[in-house]
Amino acid sequence: MLPRLLILLVPLTLCATANADVLVVVPGPQQIMIGTSKTIDIRIGASGTPSLLDSFSAKFLLTPLTGSQGGGVQFVNPQSDLQIPDPNYVFAGDSLNQTNSVPASLVSTTTFANDQLIGGDGTFSATGFLLDASDPYRLLFRLELSADNVDTRVGDQFYLTLIDDVGLNPSFTNFWDPMFNDLNIDSASFQPTLITVVVPEPCSICGSVAAVAGAVVGWRRRKRKPTTVTPE
Repeated sequence: MLPRLLILLVPLTLCATANADVLVVVPGPQQIMIGTSKTIDIRIGASGTPSLLDSFSAKFLLTPLTGSQGGGVQFVNPQSDLQIPDPNYVFAGDSLNQTNSVPASLVSTTTFANDQLIGGDGTFSATGFLLDASDPYRLLFRLELSADNVDTRVGDQFYLTLIDDVGLNPSFTNFWDPMFNDLNIDSASFQPTLITVVVPEPCSICGSVAAVAGAVVGWRRRKRKPTTVTPE
């Protein structure tokens, strides 16, 4: 069991390549309010030929755009691995990490604080999960990001990117079938997601403001209410 577990984060260099493509789906542009945290769902499906996915590892990186301050948006460390208990998780009910109580991801620093995440998982049954282009995309990661850091500034922008290091040694972005053959990765999987730090939306604070205003008005009305004198 231990070798299967370790293989999720250790690259295989002698695997054959299977004739199937997986597509990792990242969302469009995102906003994160300063001083808060946010989750971003990364999904997976098949691109063309169905793929029997049995294990995977992936590397994500947060990169500040020119003019933005690094470290303003970070991966929460440690991650809560919120994808694993979700019924739409690709290995729901058959997660090797969950069975062995092992974290599905590790956060580290490359250039800026907590800017890299490497994660992975496999099926406990070792039978794989069939990804078919005709089926809805399955959840792969639920990444937790934080804009509650000393370097966070409103307006700063970051790219969240799945790193294409396939073929390098070491490589951390790999998808395997039950025989540990490499599955091809659709090039669209490596499109970055733009994340912008914003101020809280007005509607997010109007409720609390209205509640406070209502309490003040009520208090003033009670103070102004004339005292009733009971006739003798």
